Amino acid sequence: MNSENLERFEKYHLDELPENERLAFEKDLETNESLANEYQNFVQIRNSLTNTDNERLRNKISEIIKQEKLSREIRIVSKNYWIAASLLVLFGLSFYFYGIYPSKNEKLYSEFHTSYVETISVLSSNTSSFGKCLDLYNRADYAEAKNCFIQLPINAETSFFSAMCMLETEEYKSAIAALERVENLGNTYLEESNWYLALVYLRENEHEETKLRLNNILNNSKSSYKKESARRLLSRI
Repeated sequence: MNSENLERFEKYHLDELPENERLAFEKDLETNESLANEYQNFVQIRNSLTNTDNERLRNKISEIIKQEKLSREIRIVSKNYWIAASLLVLFGLSFYFYGIYPSKNEKLYSEFHTSYVETISVLSSNTSSFGKCLDLYNRADYAEAKNCFIQLPINAETSFFSAMCMLETEEYKSAIAALERVENLGNTYLEESNWYLALVYLRENEHEETKLRLNNILNNSKSSYKKESARRLLSRI
């Protein structure tokens, strides 16, 4: 498989070949079984990628090309990401593209994660500054809310809500650090932090930490917070 064939495949698929080239290509497909199989592989790869995957696909291909120092052939066509994707798969590197699609753990995380909703009307640190940050959070302006919370003095409440914002903005490792800080700062939001740590550790493929925290929830006789969810999630890991 070479980049010239892949470019022909792409142009044919998009109906961009001049008529004489299109007819010649269709004749080649009829008489060349190997070429026909390669074209079918290309179509399957292309169709398996949705439009919403384009940005992640570009990033993934760029990362692969940089890290693996792949052949000049792939570098030349890397601006046409459908062709580059096909080349990479044909070079036996399809396993890299698992990162483009959600893993089992990512799917479980999405299924069980819900945005935290504050139900307590009065918080111990509910100063005007904290209230402003909380208002941003409640309006789902998570990026601004995170920036607001991290400007406040560090305590369990500001750390917890910073972490909730980080989960929403997909800053998972930072969220883990903030949630672990909650546990070290006192007894506020401990059950909630334990649950969200279980989820984010699962997403980050830290199975032992996930199971430990889910079992902590199940064995906590003083609280029923997320106990049923923890039981269901643990049965599916």
